[in-house]
Amino acid sequence: HSGSPSNFRQSGVFEFNGQRGNVDAELSTRGNTINGKFGLNTPFYSFRNLGAEFSHSGDKYNFENSGSLSFNDQRYIANSQYGIRGDSITGSASVKIPEEYGFSFNHDGSLRKFKNRAEINLNGDKLSGNTAYKWNRSGLQASANVQTPFRQLRNLDASVSHSGDLYNWEN
Repeated sequence: HSGSPSNFRQSGVFEFNGQRGNVDAELSTRGNTINGKFGLNTPFYSFRNLGAEFSHSGDKYNFENSGSLSFNDQRYIANSQYGIRGDSITGSASVKIPEEYGFSFNHDGSLRKFKNRAEINLNGDKLSGNTAYKWNRSGLQASANVQTPFRQLRNLDASVSHSGDLYNWEN
């Protein structure tokens, strides 16, 4: 073992019935960043290699995470990201197990005028949607669009607009 509780490396070797294996672990932190790693190698064929890694960087308003697990020849991966800057919010998450699934979104604008976008990935099949909204003294405008991989529902659109006051208006 070397290092402190927040930044260290640990290694070990073990023996079972004359066969050897090893274990390794690492952790490092610095500011808003943390990384870790663990590995286990055994002499047993069905449990040869086990590993895990993770990382996180950023604060509660803007961050990225990643992690992976490995078991023998299989690897599983996850990632996420989130950010706020002014009136904009973005985020995404994905996993690969070995199929790939994920989603992403973004929002841009204020309560009276904004746009949104979202996308879902289902192992290559993508669903996406957009919305827009604008409200001011002259009226209201809103729209939405959804796109899917399904033939009957490939592209869906909706919109509404309103102008005028309570006694003289148009939709």
